[in-house]
This record gives sequence, structure tokens and C-alpha cells, in this order.
Amino acid sequence: MCIEILSPSTRKKDCTLKVQKYMNAGVREYWIVDPDKKAVITYRFEGEDIPGISMYTFQDKVPVGIFEGSLEIDFREISGRLRFC
Repeated sequence: MCIEILSPSTRKKDCTLKVQKYMNAGVREYWIVDPDKKAVITYRFEGEDIPGISMYTFQDKVPVGIFEGSLEIDFREISGRLRFC
């Protein structure tokens, strides 16, 4: 699992090039955290030719797909403590 925090200088690379590279490298799940939009985009690569894509806000509990529902990250709980430079 990889988690990327978007920044203006790497936004395009993280949202396009890295998705393909991680999928080809065998990464099972890739999250993109967008602090500007307060959003989390998840890509699940397991067992699919096309990744499963879901979008969440910082008000959501985001399930970690590779743990099949047994783990989730509550962004509402942690969003007040997140600091992005």
C-alpha cells in the first residue's frame, strides 16, 4: 500500500504516471490525499485489469481495501491534526 500527499508541483505525476507505475509494480492499493480538496482517492489494483477507484472526503471513514473491511482510517477524527506545508 502506498499513500501520496498531493502538492502542486507533483499533482499531475501522482494522479497519472504513479498510478500506472504502482499498478505495474504489484502495489495492491494506492491512496492519493488531496489537502486542497480535502479528499482521498483510493485505487485498488488486486484482481482487476482496471483498478477499483473510490473517492472520499476528510469527513469519511476510508476502508483499507487490502484488509477486506477490517481496518478503516477515520479522516474526520484525524483531519484536525493534519498539517500540510
